[in-house]
Amino acid sequence: FTSALANALNNGSGNSVRALTIGGNLIINGGVYNPQGGSGTGTQTVAVNGNVYLSGSGKLYAVNPLATGLGTVSINGNIYIQSPTDVALSAGGSTGTISLNGTPQQTIFSDATTGYTLGDMVLNNSNGLSLGSDIALTGALTLASGSVTTGSNTLTLGVGGSLENVSETNNVNGKLSIVFNATGSKTFPVSKGGNFRPVTINTTALDVTPSTFTVEQIESTLPGTTPSGVSVFADRYWTVSQSGSSVYAYDLTLDGTSYSPTSEKSIVQNNGGNVTSFSAVYSAPYYTYTGIYTDGSFTVGEYSGATSFNNQTNSKNLTVRGSEIYLNNAANVTVINATGVVVKYLN
Repeated sequence: FTSALANALNNGSGNSVRALTIGGNLIINGGVYNPQGGSGTGTQTVAVNGNVYLSGSGKLYAVNPLATGLGTVSINGNIYIQSPTDVALSAGGSTGTISLNGTPQQTIFSDATTGYTLGDMVLNNSNGLSLGSDIALTGALTLASGSVTTGSNTLTLGVGGSLENVSETNNVNGKLSIVFNATGSKTFPVSKGGNFRPVTINTTALDVTPSTFTVEQIESTLPGTTPSGVSVFADRYWTVSQSGSSVYAYDLTLDGTSYSPTSEKSIVQNNGGNVTSFSAVYSAPYYTYTGIYTDGSFTVGEYSGATSFNNQTNSKNLTVRGSEIYLNNAANVTVINATGVVVKYLN
């Protein structure tokens, strides 16, 4: 079924229920196809057993964006966006539903990074959705069943984009970017290898908005040489990168499930080969470090060599954690680099 109309095509707008099944592919090269074109009480539906191809200014809505009637589009095949200038694939409104209902894993592909809007859809496929290219969402993708697998590509949640109903079985298996239009907190529901370990980034400074943060979970040991006296979780780390701002700051919260520290908790960062450990606020299983100003790879860990002792001259308590010395009994705990400095107490 091919539509190249300059205007809109629909199933009707009355109170009667009308259902259309397209046994092959749906190709929209221009104009708009929305099953529900008006405000009738009858649900207008279309089921596409093949693939959906959208190009030029072709648009597929479940309902006319100006209508109030009910409309549903069910897609069993893949989605291909080709040479878009003003392509749209969306529910069209709160009374519409676009559902990805295939049995094998479905794929979405675009040969361009701009020229289309995509969102307000439901993934209802237990085998999930894979990305054949980088894909940006400007609306909500509800994960009723199944995960998004990005492969070597990236799923981007633009301004207005979101992932709903995320869980252990419904998440993003791969690389996820989220656009920050202002400072604030956003959670990245990422996983890898069946392990769902979301990351939360709370931006506290951005000199340019919008700015984009990208997170990927890696099921391996953090690269680089770990600082002396620090142990890290050997099974997992996360990469965090930012684009848009030259000056930025953020707080990072990692899910340390499956890691059981027995000593002082830390977050360890590899920034360009420089591996550093930071004391973390710990609320099982989450580790939080505040005031990060750089990209890098991060994991959770502990100060395995942490020791406490008394200075016999002053009877002041000290705690040694790797390369840092903490004055435990000071009103304001002071951190002192342990290399080549003289430790003095503040009376």
